[in-house]
Formats: sequence, structure tokens, C-alpha cells
Amino acid sequence: EQISAVCFAEQTPLEVLIMVSVSTNNGALTARYHAGLMSANAGKALQRLSSGERINGSGDDAAGLAVASKMRSQIRGLHAALKNTAQGISLLQTAAEGMQTSEKMVQRIRELAVQSHNGTYTDNDRMNLQFEADSLLNQLAQNVEGTKFNDINLIDKYTPSRSEMVLAALEHRHARYIAHVFDDLPLPGPAALQSVIISIGDWMAQEAERGCLFHAAVAAAPRDTRLRDLLRQHKSDVAKRAAIAADLADRENDISVIIEGLTQSWPLLQNAAVTSTLNLARLLRR
Repeated sequence: EQISAVCFAEQTPLEVLIMVSVSTNNGALTARYHAGLMSANAGKALQRLSSGERINGSGDDAAGLAVASKMRSQIRGLHAALKNTAQGISLLQTAAEGMQTSEKMVQRIRELAVQSHNGTYTDNDRMNLQFEADSLLNQLAQNVEGTKFNDINLIDKYTPSRSEMVLAALEHRHARYIAHVFDDLPLPGPAALQSVIISIGDWMAQEAERGCLFHAAVAAAPRDTRLRDLLRQHKSDVAKRAAIAADLADRENDISVIIEGLTQSWPLLQNAAVTSTLNLARLLRR
């Protein structure tokens, strides 16, 4: 645009007359406009070529952009789910290997326990079997603690100590003992007490040939108060149940001493201990 101004001076020096004329170059403005459009279109085309996508912004296709964003989100979620699945498979494989190793150890411990009942073995032979069983128990605890995936314990989030495992085993043994001795008893009276004593003798012959395991556990860990409390609870529960079965609730302490004598003398006297205990039990009613 060109602007020209012409001033005419009148006779009065303070008055000035200004005339302004404006001329516009329409052709140049039109060319500039179309050049801008071509540049914008070229920029979009270059963006599509570089990204490989038809829609790069809401200005290209608003509805199409929404659909593409949704599909892109679903695809990325599926990729993440595939990664999670692969990691889950790896976790399960690690846990399976740990469980197989633990199972082999447990099976070997049971095999040693059955083997120890062999009548041809000496005390030294059984001691060697016990050493192997103790070693396997330690390895089992290490395997349980060491089977991890990304620092997550897979077999058990809490690894019990050896004393806790012994405590749990004795609690289970107590439940089995009570069921073996006191299930299916006759009516309360002398016959019921006789049945209790005979059942205790059968248990000693089958499950505790070398003596009471509760006492053995306390002897192995004399400072463990929980084992002592469990021993006391076990003996008290047995004596109380036996006194009720014999219909001699006021002689609970006497019955406890008689039964304890049976379990402690069994390794030496065996069946003779049962006979003597039955004779002592008959004296309770005199």
C-alpha cells in the first residue's frame, strides 16, 4: 500500500490542509493468502508422512481421533496384560519348582520316620536317621524362605522357625492322640478307664515306641516356654478326659500320675507297663 500526502498552505500560516490517498496491492495479498494455505497443507502432509497416521489432531478428524485414541488405549492395555501374563507364568513356574523340592524333602522325612520303626535298628542307627531328618528340616525351611519371585515369598509369606514347626506338629499330634484314645469309649466307669489305658498302650506301641515326644521336645529345648505350656496343657487335657471317662472327676491328679507312669515306663516295660497300669487303676475305687 502506498500512502501519499499533499499539503497546501493557505494564506493563514496556522491552517494546514492535508489530503491523504491510500492505494492497495490486491494481487500481492491474494498471493500471500494462497501461499499460506499451501504451506499449511504441506505441513499437514509432511506430518502425516512422518507419523504414518492419517489423523494427527482433532482438526484432521475429530470423530476419527476419538475412535483412534480409544483403540490405541485398548492396544496398549492388551500389551501390558500380555506382559503381566508372562510374568505370572514365570512366577507359577518358580513356585512349582519350589513346591516340588519341598515335597521331595517331606517325602524323605516321612520315609525316614517309617524306616526308624525297623526293629533291627539300634539306637545309633536311629540317631543317624534323626540327624538326616534334622538336616532335611533345615533345608526345607531354607527352601521355603528362598523360593521367591521379585522378592515375594511364593510358598509362604511367613516362614516359621524350627521351634514353631515343632510346636505346630505337637499340636497336631495332640489332636490325633485325643481322637485315638477317647473316641468310641463305653459309658463312664471302670470299663471306660480300662479302654483308655489300653488305647494309650496301643498308641505308644504304634506312634511313640521310644517314649513321649512332648517330653522329648521339651528336653531338646528346655528354655522354650511355649513347649512347656503345651506339654502341661496336653497332660492336663488327657488326665481330665480320663477322669471323666472313669467317672472319677475328683481323682484327676491320681489318674494323671498313673497315665504318666505308663508313658514314661513304656520304652522299658512295654506291654508289662499296661498291665501294671490297669492294676493301679483298679485301686482307685477302693
